[in-house]
Amino acid sequence: MQLKASKREPLGKRTRRLHREGKLAAVVYGHSAEATPLVLDRLEFQKVFVKSGRTHLVDLVVDGDRTEKVLVREIQTHPRRPGPIHVDFYQVSLEEKIRVEVPVHLTGESAAVKRGDADILQPIHALEVECLPTDIPGEFEVDLTPLVHEQTMLALPTRPLCRETCRGLCSRCGANLNAGPCDCQEVPADGRLAVLHALVRGK
Repeated sequence: MQLKASKREPLGKRTRRLHREGKLAAVVYGHSAEATPLVLDRLEFQKVFVKSGRTHLVDLVVDGDRTEKVLVREIQTHPRRPGPIHVDFYQVSLEEKIRVEVPVHLTGESAAVKRGDADILQPIHALEVECLPTDIPGEFEVDLTPLVHEQTMLALPTRPLCRETCRGLCSRCGANLNAGPCDCQEVPADGRLAVLHALVRGK
């Protein structure tokens, strides 16, 4: 995914003029780089963000001659106007691990919910992952179908998931977590084991 941008001078309160012109103020910072103010096309950014979200790398082309690998880090919105008004891009090194939050997506339907005996409660909407930028999972998919009891307690990792965990291996002992939890009580990043707490609550 590619996004074109141009360098700009700090605008202060003049960002409203950019909005009228269909432009979007932004800044890029991160690995061995000073913060650089940018301006880009607002609709082009929105089209790219629909596909990239905050977990997929974007090729940010600055002034047509420099391309940086970035992640969308922060999006500012206006309370009365639709759409973004400012975007922060984080420049990454493909050889260094970073920490990023990955969204949790629920699939399937619990039998207790089908019967009308329970509600779905999702207190965790994202998990922090530590890995190389190219290994960031798009999302954690959790299947609710196996949840059959009105009260269900599921395990949640207490520290950032590492690159080994993203491959379904325990970062401590190397055990295959897709076959079941190991003695270290690590949790696989693919979500096939439980990664949420108290998903189903009886009425």
